Amino acid sequence: MIICLMGNVNGRIIIEMDGSTALAMAGLMNRDPFRELDRLALDILMELATLIVARAVSSLNDGGFEFRLTQPIILTGTDLSCIGSLDIETLVVPIYTNAGDMNLSVALRMNTL
Repeated sequence: MIICLMGNVNGRIIIEMDGSTALAMAGLMNRDPFRELDRLALDILMELATLIVARAVSSLNDGGFEFRLTQPIILTGTDLSCIGSLDIETLVVPIYTNAGDMNLSVALRMNTL
């Protein structure tokens, strides 16, 4: 899942997980398991991404930063490649849960305009 930030701070946050973790995570949030990543499961995962990122954004906004979030984008499949132009370092935070492991990749920079 990818969420972009625009404003005083520009960048993107990627939440990466495998299919079994995605199914388990969506099932936990739905309180009912999923057998496949259908539209409802993907919507639930987008809500999860929004919850994770919005909490951090709220804290940064309280600190005087002003920026907006884009709607989450979900990419599914195998052997995906993503090439971007954000020539900045990325902080990767592993997240371990009972539903499975995820990586939270954060790449942000101050807007110089």
